[in-house]
Amino acid sequence: IKKNHELHAWALSQRAQYKLLREGKKSALTAVGMQKLVELGFSFSNRPLRIPWEDRMEQLQRYKERHGHVWVPRSDKVLGTFAEKERKHYKLYLAGKKSPLSNKKLAELEAIGFIFRVGPEQPYRDPSTFKSWSERYQQLLDFKEATGHCVVPQALAHKSLAHWVHTQRKEYQKMKKGAPTALTVEKVLKLTEAGFAFSVRRKSVPS
Repeated sequence: IKKNHELHAWALSQRAQYKLLREGKKSALTAVGMQKLVELGFSFSNRPLRIPWEDRMEQLQRYKERHGHVWVPRSDKVLGTFAEKERKHYKLYLAGKKSPLSNKKLAELEAIGFIFRVGPEQPYRDPSTFKSWSERYQQLLDFKEATGHCVVPQALAHKSLAHWVHTQRKEYQKMKKGAPTALTVEKVLKLTEAGFAFSVRRKSVPS
């Protein structure tokens, strides 16, 4: 908080109370109050507080439990900032550049339905329609059980699943060329086991 900000004096007071608490002296700062400040990203020192990635993921999970999705608005200064950073890290990851985003972190974000691509080129969609890779994969299995195959038509009833299927094929082509891709070997194996076709000829599409 900048010195000319109206909350600057209040922030200094919280740090002073925290110092008293650490010294075992009487303090107006309670454990509950301290926890709330930590969750907001408040730093009790003049140096920026670095919150572990795992803690941010827990906060993101709680956000999903409350709202039903992880489409965090930019107005959320804590999780909104975290989400923006993860998207930047994802771009570096796809470009094959050094990125803090590991395969493990990517898998965890995908598992809760995190949206990596946003912006003017991405039309707004109802957050409730966002699905994680695992959720789409399960939809594919359900589709196969109902139809006997994994060739999803572009019909309106299956439009979102068909788009996901098309994306998997595009990502697979990137993988074959050795280009950066979000598709992992584990995902390819799961799709293969389900009978997924990574290339489809029009005449081979079931009628």
